[in-house]
Amino acid sequence: MHQSCPLVSIIIPTYNREKFIGEAIQSVLNQTYKNFEVIVIDDGSQDRTREVVLSFRDERVSYSHTTNQGRSIARNLALKHAKGTYIAFLDSDDLYYKDKIEKQVEFLEKNKQFGMVYTAAHCIDEAGNLLNFSYKAIDTGWIYWKIAYFADTTITLPTVMVRQEVFSVVGGFDENMHRFEDTDMWRRISKTYMIGAMQDVTCLLRTHNDNRLENQQPEIIIDNLKYYINKILSEDEVYSDFHKKGISNLLKYYKDAFLTVAEFKENRNKIEELGEYTNKIIEKELIPRRNQGYVFTSPAQLQVSQDLFQQIQSQLHYTHVQLRETQVEVGDILSQLQETQIQLKNTQLQLSKYQNHFLIKFLRNTKKIYTRIGR
Repeated sequence: MHQSCPLVSIIIPTYNREKFIGEAIQSVLNQTYKNFEVIVIDDGSQDRTREVVLSFRDERVSYSHTTNQGRSIARNLALKHAKGTYIAFLDSDDLYYKDKIEKQVEFLEKNKQFGMVYTAAHCIDEAGNLLNFSYKAIDTGWIYWKIAYFADTTITLPTVMVRQEVFSVVGGFDENMHRFEDTDMWRRISKTYMIGAMQDVTCLLRTHNDNRLENQQPEIIIDNLKYYINKILSEDEVYSDFHKKGISNLLKYYKDAFLTVAEFKENRNKIEELGEYTNKIIEKELIPRRNQGYVFTSPAQLQVSQDLFQQIQSQLHYTHVQLRETQVEVGDILSQLQETQIQLKNTQLQLSKYQNHFLIKFLRNTKKIYTRIGR
């Protein structure tokens, strides 16, 4: 294999997609970039999916049939067999534009700082007609926040290409998840690697009855959303206010989505219960990965730490000004604020090297001060 033309592994999990999978595979075989392998994992199909796949007489296409266990397990099985330098994904009802692989390989070869890259995508209906909806690819770099909380960034699976070594670091897809497993993967990658974005449209994402949100079981979505939120709170070393804001965004997005579901009234209690659940699990000021403090290690966390310190500094300054404008006796409180500001300045540059005990002290100290002045 020539170094300038690295192998790309394209993973296609499928389940009862006899109607679409042939077109999906053909869109890969039509690529201008030719050094690839296609790994089709059939997750227990009971239709003619097998016959359609095996009709392709191309040695680059492999087919495996398993019992129905879910998309995450199917993708992980394919990852174990993938030989490529780069890994791409394609759902069996979606399509690649012919230059998709070529453009992304070129991008990752030239931009070694990125662990993965995603692109824009258009949407089509069941018959393949373009819809008036598309996904953009704008945000790039350290974009953990936007990925983890489904903010302005939506990374769709077929648009992604990942360096194979990334999976050795972050692991495979969470096999306990039957929804949001791709977002969970991008979240974990974005904590350690920068994410690249290409504004090129490289994929067509098909919308049909089987994959519309309103046709999916609300109980499964709610249970997986609970599981996903709990993963963020237990795994990610971030300040709880960011969690609260992000989780509110998640809940709002999916509550709004459920308004279009015929079964919404039947599941209203479950959705409200989900909101109460998130309030219960956000009880600590910080959610460390270990019991006693932690070190900010990844570049993404270092960036977060600087943003956090700026917020604390700004709040302390605001409180300081407010205290000066009041007529109450604030000698002790003002002294505490000044001391805290000095500590903040002296330790700001050390956050990436030491545990966050100072940070905890700042937050608790500030919280006590606000309580005393009736804020």
